Amino acid sequence: MFFEDHEDVVYDETFNKTYHDMVEKYQTDPLYEVKDLREFLDSMYIYAGQDWDGRGELKNLKNSAIIAALEVALEEIEAGTLTKKEPKTA
Repeated sequence: MFFEDHEDVVYDETFNKTYHDMVEKYQTDPLYEVKDLREFLDSMYIYAGQDWDGRGELKNLKNSAIIAALEVALEEIEAGTLTKKEPKTA
């Protein structure tokens, strides 16, 4: 029971941090584009599939949370619900 609760906490924390960081990067960095997010997501898919040395359940759980957060951010960008912020002028 404790391990399952711990897994939920780890997944949620990893998902939320990744999602927040990607949203912040996308919205505030004028050079960060959708293609960059897609490339990062693609690299995570490849990394997740290369578990030949056995990363362990916890690392695989974190990777799953990262992938899920990137997928949600990408879906929101493509749907137009997540947009770039206008740069602040002095």
